[in-house]
Amino acid sequence: MSETSIIIVTFNNESTIKNCLESVIKNSKNCQIIVFDNASSDKTVSIVEKFKQVILLKSDTNLGFSRANNLAAEKSEGQYLIFLNPDTKIK
Repeated sequence: MSETSIIIVTFNNESTIKNCLESVIKNSKNCQIIVFDNASSDKTVSIVEKFKQVILLKSDTNLGFSRANNLAAEKSEGQYLIFLNPDTKIK
């Protein structure tokens, strides 16, 4: 079980999500990473699916930012939660 869960909500973020996930994975050791996709119509989901260590939760409809974060938090295992936007890049 990870002590920290990182939650990222996406909606049509194909231009930023790859860099975001690469930076999170590189700089956040032993963290659970959850991406909640809010019914993207671009390639966001297929990009996230390439990251095997990421838990991908998909919605058929856009539930909004707050509801998506709450649903992802319910699935998290970490004692601590970090919420990131999909255009975040950790250095």
